[in-house]
Amino acid sequence: LEMMMDFEAFWGAKKDNYTIAITMLEQDIHAYWFTSNHKSNCVFFLSPKFVVDNDAVFGNSEITNLSEGKMAAKDYIYYGAAHEIGHSFLNPVMDNYITQIEQIAFQYATSDPSKITFLCESILRSLTAYFLIQNQYDEFAQMVIQGEKQQGYIYNEIIVDLIKEYANNRNNYKAFNDYVPVFLDKLKLKVENN
Repeated sequence: LEMMMDFEAFWGAKKDNYTIAITMLEQDIHAYWFTSNHKSNCVFFLSPKFVVDNDAVFGNSEITNLSEGKMAAKDYIYYGAAHEIGHSFLNPVMDNYITQIEQIAFQYATSDPSKITFLCESILRSLTAYFLIQNQYDEFAQMVIQGEKQQGYIYNEIIVDLIKEYANNRNNYKAFNDYVPVFLDKLKLKVENN
């Protein structure tokens, strides 16, 4: 539950309710969000990713050592949740900027069905790299960025820099929502000049 405070601090927003469902039915981590009775809700489906001694578990090591491919349960849950729960903060905000997003000349070849979906995925995949950098996993963050680039998310280095700008200027931007118009303007310029 401590990670929720981290995420709320980053986004500058809070949810009224979180529901965390530990499930063996999902193949990966996913989150859904909705508003009910004027309250903001996030449902987070948490599924084990690793198999150790024929048991499905949330990590493959007690201590994270990414150079050896070892990840502790706490880190697996944290980084996975940062992305998936991030959708519940980011996507509703970006829905307000569809016209502006459509004007960005993205060159992408992912399976994302729209520019807004591509952008939300790019931002959240970049956020994973940003959080890795914040936690002194710089080398792994670069591996994540390069891996995402191979999957078609080619703007993540630019987006990580924009996320850093937001994080370093929280006195000007109390919430990510306040930064989105600036973010989109700067991203559009960088995409056009790339």
